Amino acid sequence: MRQLTLPQAARPHNTPSFASSASQQGLPSAKGMLSDILLLSFWVAMIPAFLLIGNAAGF
Repeated sequence: MRQLTLPQAARPHNTPSFASSASQQGLPSAKGMLSDILLLSFWVAMIPAFLLIGNAAGF
């Protein structure tokens, strides 16, 4: 099944930055790389946090 893609002008202004980055060629921006690193760090920190909270709650 073929996916339909909207032209760049037809996309709403509030689309996330990663939605249009797939169509762009070249190196990723520093802002995008920083947001990816922060998001990954958040998720990595949540695993021990949930384990610690669960242990403190007696699970």
